[in-house]
Amino acid sequence: MTVDDKYFFQYFPSDFRLWDPKMISKFDKKQYLHRGKSYYLPFENTICISKNWNWFEKSQPLPTRDLDELEELFYWSTENDNCMVMNVSPDYTGRIREYVANTAIALGKRLKLSLNSPLPKNGNFISLNKPTTASSVWPDNNNNYAASSINDGKLDSRWAAKDLTANLEITLNPKEAFNKITIFEYQETKNLSDGFSQIRVPRIKKYSIDIWQTNGWQTIYLSDEPIGDCKVIKFPSSYKTEKLRFNVHEATAPPSIYELSIINMPKSIK
Repeated sequence: MTVDDKYFFQYFPSDFRLWDPKMISKFDKKQYLHRGKSYYLPFENTICISKNWNWFEKSQPLPTRDLDELEELFYWSTENDNCMVMNVSPDYTGRIREYVANTAIALGKRLKLSLNSPLPKNGNFISLNKPTTASSVWPDNNNNYAASSINDGKLDSRWAAKDLTANLEITLNPKEAFNKITIFEYQETKNLSDGFSQIRVPRIKKYSIDIWQTNGWQTIYLSDEPIGDCKVIKFPSSYKTEKLRFNVHEATAPPSIYELSIINMPKSIK
């Protein structure tokens, strides 16, 4: 697949396409036509191990991201033969803090990374670009917050509701099973006093996930804890349904979701 010279390379020529801190889409193209020449350019995803989106922490220790989020970002970043760079910040002495190192080590163990083995993969995404409907959508002339943004395979687009309580339905193939759901929530961003660091504050406070059964909707997940940066829900058994509903019961601001992925994980990697 090629695109013409209208594609803008942030750094060209380069071995990778670099758009720090943007995450690549699930439908990434690798071959690009630039001035009549074809180039193979994978994407380099750069993330910070710090939860505060800060690449340095010289004097003040900062919390690390949750392992669930780091695992999902790893899968997202390395899919389609792309790569991930995880910034692990030293303190003012040049050393890596113990708890930060432990997070990086724990991620490697969870993923079972090995020099002699291929990179682990996520499961099969059965919800990508499936038809979606929402009870409300934030009004925008350019349709930037459409329901279809919730499963378009992009972490830089999002569905946003106009009401504090809202729901969204995704139509699925009833023959395809799933046993995992991941949710990336859009959150309020607050800048810290150092002029660089940021923290995110969740909007959604209570939500549920329902599936359509013969006699109506059945709730398979209910939580009164904030979703946060990335919520990973793993089910003990698989489900099949023609429709899945994401219900927001309580929120501090109109709820918004970057991506809700319905996934079938092979038993060997669950």
